[in-house]
Amino acid sequence: GMACNISCGESYVCDQSTIIDATQATVLNVNCSAPWQCQHIAIKCPMYGDCNVDCSGSFACELVKFLPATVDTFTLNCRSCYHMLIDGLVVVKNATIMCSSLSTSAGSSNYYDGSCQNAQISIKGVASKVADVLVTATAIDSLNSAYVFVENAHLFSLLCSQGSCRDSVI
Repeated sequence: GMACNISCGESYVCDQSTIIDATQATVLNVNCSAPWQCQHIAIKCPMYGDCNVDCSGSFACELVKFLPATVDTFTLNCRSCYHMLIDGLVVVKNATIMCSSLSTSAGSSNYYDGSCQNAQISIKGVASKVADVLVTATAIDSLNSAYVFVENAHLFSLLCSQGSCRDSVI
């Protein structure tokens, strides 16, 4: 397999209903740094590879769905992943999910607050391996009303700050 690099820039490469299938790749890198990109898309990560998704664009990755897969590593940077679904992800080494916000100047609006609200996250470690799962919710009200299920992890770490993780089931 090879690396699969997808940049969802200003064009509509990653329009609604797009399915990114990287099951034959060794590494998947998806860049959704442009506003409104990667909404309503489905992503199938590489089997026993690395899956890296950057959702740093304003309102990027809303309603993104990660389809069941077994990966070595999974890294997701979300600044606007409302109603995200990670379903049946099996992790061999580690998973890192960051629900963060952009820094803003005093008095300006922060459209990224509430990142990962209403998310559904289901991650399972491989019992014979040492899988670590780290979920960080540092944006204001991020990961609120969410469902996070982690099974067979060697280490599960959840960091919630600024009113995050309220009304969530962990």
